[in-house]
Amino acid sequence: MPKAKKQHKRFKKFWIRTKLLEADVLVCVGSRKQFNKYFNSVFGEDGIHEDENFVGIVFEYSPPDIIGHFYVVWVESLDQGLDDYGTLAHEVTHLVDRIFETHNIPAGLESTELRASCSAFFQSQILAEYSKTKQLSINKKWGIHDE
Repeated sequence: MPKAKKQHKRFKKFWIRTKLLEADVLVCVGSRKQFNKYFNSVFGEDGIHEDENFVGIVFEYSPPDIIGHFYVVWVESLDQGLDDYGTLAHEVTHLVDRIFETHNIPAGLESTELRASCSAFFQSQILAEYSKTKQLSINKKWGIHDE
């Protein structure tokens, strides 16, 4: 979702997990530069190309030498008000679409209530975790040792 640049606070990262959909989600909030620095230091590769003009993204990541994958949600900010909440809602929609696709849950009226409930769950969990002052420890399941 394209937007104007904003001032950035400290980079935050945390996990959202749900057993219902078997989804681990790494959420990162901060500038693109901060995100790429973190992603490169932990995973050895870039997360977002610098020439891309957007303030949020969702993608799946499969760490080398580990079976499985997790989802990554990056948003530039959650401190600037309604625009940031709109960006989060936009990215959570992509997240839920990817998770549903992984589980072969069809898009359509038959799954719209489940899709809406999952979107509400992820958005509320992300906002709740973001508002905590203490950063969560990254799950060693994914071989991440960055703290």
